Amino acid sequence: MVKYIPYDESKIDFHEIGPANLENGQRQYVNLVDQRIIVFNLAGEYYAIDNTCSHDGWSLDEGEIGDHQVVCPRHHARFDVRTGEVLENPPDAQIEAIGTYPVKIEKGIIYIGISR
Repeated sequence: MVKYIPYDESKIDFHEIGPANLENGQRQYVNLVDQRIIVFNLAGEYYAIDNTCSHDGWSLDEGEIGDHQVVCPRHHARFDVRTGEVLENPPDAQIEAIGTYPVKIEKGIIYIGISR
C-alpha cells in the first residue's frame, strides 16, 4: 500500500522507519537524509510531511492534527497532510506548500520514500 501524490519510483529510495503501530492520530518523528519528517496515522492511513512550516521554519511537531490537516503552533498556518497544500495562510503572509513523502506499509513495517 502506498499513499502519496504520484511519483516516479525510479527516483525514490524507500527507508525503513519501523513498525506500523501508531494509534489513530499519533505521530512519529524521523530524520532521513537530512530531512526532518513527521509520520501520521490518520484513521489507519499513514502520511509523511516535512516537520518545518514554510512560513518561518517553525517546527510542526506540536501542531494540532485533524481532518487531514496540521496547524502550525506558531502562526496557525494550516496544511493538508496528504498533499502539503496550504489550506490557510498565517495572518499577513502568503506561504508555500510543505513537502510530502510517499509512505508504504509492507508486512507491518513503515517505509518513507526520499528523492534520490
